[in-house]
Amino acid sequence: MFKRLIFPTLALVAVTMSASTAAAQGSEGQDGTPGGAVISSEISVSAGGYRGPVSRCGYRLWTDVLLQTGTSNRPYLSPVNGVTFAKYLKTCPGARPNPEAPFLLGITVMVPWYPPRTGTPSWLIDAAMNQVSRHVPAPTFVSAPPDQVTYVYLGMWFWTSTPWAPVEATAQVPTPQGQRWATVTATPVALVYHPGDGEFGTGDVQCAGPGKVWLDAYGDELPTECMYTYQHSSVMAENGSSFPASLSIRWNVTWTSWLEAIPQPRGELTTTNVIDGGMQVKEIQAIITR
Repeated sequence: MFKRLIFPTLALVAVTMSASTAAAQGSEGQDGTPGGAVISSEISVSAGGYRGPVSRCGYRLWTDVLLQTGTSNRPYLSPVNGVTFAKYLKTCPGARPNPEAPFLLGITVMVPWYPPRTGTPSWLIDAAMNQVSRHVPAPTFVSAPPDQVTYVYLGMWFWTSTPWAPVEATAQVPTPQGQRWATVTATPVALVYHPGDGEFGTGDVQCAGPGKVWLDAYGDELPTECMYTYQHSSVMAENGSSFPASLSIRWNVTWTSWLEAIPQPRGELTTTNVIDGGMQVKEIQAIITR
C-alpha cells in the first residue's frame, strides 16, 4: 500500500523533563558551616557516552601536623545541626595559598565525620540524584510514516535514537575511615507513546525497549511492539489539525553506597519530548474502478 516511501526522519521536539523524586544538591553540594567553610562533595557522572570531568583535587585532614605546629593528627571537628564535620584542606590544580595558612595551597572545606558503619547519609544520595536528574535524556522521536504525519488505520511505527543505556552519578567525600560515596543509577525500562487523541483513541502504548527501526523492506503490514494505530483523523482534535502527541522514557532509579552493595530503590524518573506541532492524522480516499 503506502510502503512508507519517504525515509523516517527525526521530529522537531520541545523538551520537557519531570522527576518523581526531588533532588536536593548542586553539582558540588554546599551548605554554610562555621568559619565560612563549606561542605563539599565530589561528583562524577556517566550518562551513556557522556562522562563528567574527573576530579583532580586532593583532600588532607586539617591537623597540627598539617599546620606544622605539633605532632597531633587529631581532626578539627565542628557540630552543625546535629552533624559533626571535620576540617579539610582541599587542593586542586592551580590552587592559591590558603588564607588561614598561606604556606598551604588550597581552600578550607568541612566534610561529614562518619563513624565506620554509619548509615548512608541522605544528602550524599541526593547530591548524586541531582546529577542523574540533570543528565537523563528525553527521547528523540522517530516514526514511520515520518514528518509527524500518519494515516487512519495505518499502524505507525515509533522509536527513539536516544541511547538506551543507564545514567549514573557518584557523589563522594573523604573521611578518616576512607572515601564515603553514594552512586545513583537510572535505568531505562519503557518507551511510552502518548498519542494525544483522547477518547478517540485506544490509549498510551508502552514498549520495553527503544523500539525497532522501520526499514523499507518491512512494508506496511509488519507489526512491532512500538506501534500505534489512529482510529480517527486529526480534524477531530481540539485545534482541528493535529493531536498533541508526546514520547516518554520511564527510568527506574536505584542507589548503592560504600555500605549498600545491593541496589536500593529510589523511585522513578520520566523524561518526555512533546512533539512540536503534534501528530497530523490524515484519511486516504480510495476510488474503486471496475
